[in-house]
Amino acid sequence: MGVPSQPQRFEKEGSASPCVIGGINLSWKNCTPLSTSMGLNKSTLGRVDTSGCSVRDETHDKAGGTTLIQMQPVCAAHGVATEAHTGGNVASLWYLSTQCRNGRGFVLQGNTGPDGRGTRVRFACKL
Repeated sequence: MGVPSQPQRFEKEGSASPCVIGGINLSWKNCTPLSTSMGLNKSTLGRVDTSGCSVRDETHDKAGGTTLIQMQPVCAAHGVATEAHTGGNVASLWYLSTQCRNGRGFVLQGNTGPDGRGTRVRFACKL
C-alpha cells in the first residue's frame, strides 16, 4: 500500500473552516479534530474522508478544546489503530522526525519540551 506525502484533505482552523455544532461556534477551538481528520484521511489513503467538524461531533464534546485521548475512539470507529503517550519526553524532535521519515503520521498537542512545563502528549496514527 502506498503512502501519500501529505493528507489528501487539508483543513484550516478558524473562520476559514467554521465549525458550528449545537449552535456553538468551535472554529478556533478545533485544532485537534482537524488534525485527526487529516490523519484519518492520510492513514486510509483517502478511504476515510471526514471533516474536522465531523470528528469533533463524534466526540460529543462541545465545551471547548478536545484532548488526544478523545480522538482514539473516533479513529477506532473509522478502522484506524492509534496509540497515545502522555508525560515528559514522549515526543522528542528526533523521535518525531524519525516517524515522519518512516511515513508515520501523528498529531501533537501541548508542550513537547523536556523542561517540565505544560502537558506533553503524542498521538500517532499507525499506517
